[in-house]
Amino acid sequence: MSVINAVKFKSLFPDLSTIDESVIQSYLDMAKIWIQNDGISYQDSNFEFLQRAWTAHLMHIDGYIKARVTSERVGDVSVNYSDIQQNDGYADQWERLYYKLRLSIQGASSYISDTGPLPLY
Repeated sequence: MSVINAVKFKSLFPDLSTIDESVIQSYLDMAKIWIQNDGISYQDSNFEFLQRAWTAHLMHIDGYIKARVTSERVGDVSVNYSDIQQNDGYADQWERLYYKLRLSIQGASSYISDTGPLPLY
């Protein structure tokens, strides 16, 4: 799997229809760097999904994305956003999805060393 481009990412979120693709690309680039700094290669089969999740998280934090997705599944990892608690420590469903998928790729020891104890779900 490869990294996602701005045109494809923009098509996933109606909130972005009026946003210039260069702005979206800058968020995609930031997400790519973040993911690689987390130790995940762009050649990983889940890289594009991680990049979509982290880019959506960043753009949501900055107010570009407001729409909510109800659920997503990648391989053995699935998230149903309807049962996410407001006080679970995540800013939005995309941040939660990113860390859940990262945990499934890297295992618990990496997650614990980077962020402290595992959250209780």
